[in-house]
Amino acid sequence: MDILSGAVRLVVDVRQTLPTSPSAVRLFEIFDGRARRHLIDANGAMIQTFPSELTELQRTLLDLLGVPEDRYR
Repeated sequence: MDILSGAVRLVVDVRQTLPTSPSAVRLFEIFDGRARRHLIDANGAMIQTFPSELTELQRTLLDLLGVPEDRYR
């Protein structure tokens, strides 16, 4: 007797099991590596900050999260 007779066989497509929204880890990966450069005087006081440019993906994610780009910088 076949123990699987009558059982429903289920084929899972891996693409269908992925989440529809990125995880926190993935969001951190996308923003990882962004660097800011600081211009500091001889006394150690910060004169100016030079943020790196955001990628189109980073801008899109900030928009979806409701975070204004200027607040992120």
